[in-house]
Amino acid sequence: QHHGWLETYAQLSMPDKKLTFRNHGFCGDKIDNRPRNRGFIDPHKYLEISKADVILTFFGANEAWDNNPSDYGTKLGKWIDNTLTQKYNDQSAPVIVLFSPIAHENLESTNFPDGKEQNEKLKKIAEATAKVAKEKKLEYVDLFAASQKLYQENQDSGGSSGDPTNSHSPLTINGIHLTSEGNDHIARIIHKALFGKEALVKHSNLEQTRKAVLD
Repeated sequence: QHHGWLETYAQLSMPDKKLTFRNHGFCGDKIDNRPRNRGFIDPHKYLEISKADVILTFFGANEAWDNNPSDYGTKLGKWIDNTLTQKYNDQSAPVIVLFSPIAHENLESTNFPDGKEQNEKLKKIAEATAKVAKEKKLEYVDLFAASQKLYQENQDSGGSSGDPTNSHSPLTINGIHLTSEGNDHIARIIHKALFGKEALVKHSNLEQTRKAVLD
């Protein structure tokens, strides 16, 4: 929504396609609880307006606080079954891709939790998501493990020179919300998982395309 990296890379890698991205996520969203202003249309109507062909599904981060992965898995399965009965594009049921939540980054700061306890909960949510994906025969992308690896690589690279002033920049602002750089790296991971090829990070039209995406 704020950084545009995933759509930018997708547009660059498939210039022959007329791709349209729409972000339907709001802060605090859960599968069965979507905080909205009074009178806001329901999720299905919203998807009809966008004529969704493919739904990239990022549930689980908020449900992790409840620490009930079994209940989450049940609700996710019901949402999938319901969603697959819809034809938002007036032609066919949508393709659904399930993503796990990202891991909690340890910012090594006394102002933020280290994320150890929350990561235990997030890991269970990731496992529950993978289980549902297998049961429903849907594509699944494990961003939990991928982000943990990313955080570690970022930390290792920051201290590799031995220069104490060369500390790494965090990839989240508070442990759970990604910076633009963090979103850039996660977008590359998603792009590779979905399309089977590396994102065009050095494309000559990268900044021009991203500017158009953000606009």
